[in-house]
Amino acid sequence: MGKARREKSIHEEDEAVKGNGNLIGWSFVSQDDPNSYTINLTAACTASGVARSTVRCYDTNDGTLKSVALLYGSISTASTSSTDEDEIS
Repeated sequence: MGKARREKSIHEEDEAVKGNGNLIGWSFVSQDDPNSYTINLTAACTASGVARSTVRCYDTNDGTLKSVALLYGSISTASTSSTDEDEIS
């Protein structure tokens, strides 16, 4: 896939989500390791079903950025609560 085609694809995805006004978001800081902490930012569009999240990990001692992750996906509409009784007719 060429660079121009990749940029066009990304731009089209952004246009599909842009301007619908149905964004919800979360942010939080966590520290599972004494030597680092993470800042998590997540946003989801209920109209398009798109979710994006960034996770940034910093060193606790000097505050330097250790890693960054960008997550992108779709919101599932499937139920997460199921029991064996639900599967038996």
